[in-house]
Amino acid sequence: MTKRVPAHSPFHSHNDDWYVPSWSPDSTLPTAPVPDWVPRSSVETRAAGDFFEAVRVLLPYGEHALRRLGRDVGPVIASRYTLHMTFLLEPDSIVVGSWKVPGSRLLPRGARVEIPPACTNSGKDLHWVVLPSRHTTEPQDLRSALADSRRAPAPPPPVRTRQRRGRRP
Repeated sequence: MTKRVPAHSPFHSHNDDWYVPSWSPDSTLPTAPVPDWVPRSSVETRAAGDFFEAVRVLLPYGEHALRRLGRDVGPVIASRYTLHMTFLLEPDSIVVGSWKVPGSRLLPRGARVEIPPACTNSGKDLHWVVLPSRHTTEPQDLRSALADSRRAPAPPPPVRTRQRRGRRP
C-alpha cells in the first residue's frame, strides 16, 4: 500500500516551481514537482540515510517486484548496464539489521547512491523508473514483493553482445 508522504518529508519538494516532464509518452507537459535532492542536469551522489533508505536488487527481481507493487511504489532507479535496480524508501523506515531479504541489499547509512537527473527516464545507463513524488514504498510491501520475485521462475539472463575488436597485424 502506498503511504502519503508528509510535507516535511525529503520526498516532498520545497521548490515547487521546478517540474519534470510527464511520464506519458504522448505528453511533454510538466506535471510533478521534484524534491530538492534530485539533480537537474547531471548524475550526482547522495548519502543513503540522509534523504532516503536505499534497497538494491538485481534487475530481474526488481522488475518483478515493480509489477507486483503496481501503483504502490515510490522512487526507483535502474541501470541496465549494471543490471541493478535501487528502491528508495523513507529515511529511517527500516531498522538496521532487520532487512534480510535474499537477493537484495539495504545499503548502509552513508553509502553513496548515484542519483540521475529528473529528466532521465530511459536508457541503458542510470535512469529513473519511478520519480520521487508524494508517495513512497512501504518496506513491508517491498519485502513481500521481493520475496515473491525470488519464488517466481528466474527470467533468462540478458544477452550481452561482444564488441568486435580489430585484428592484430
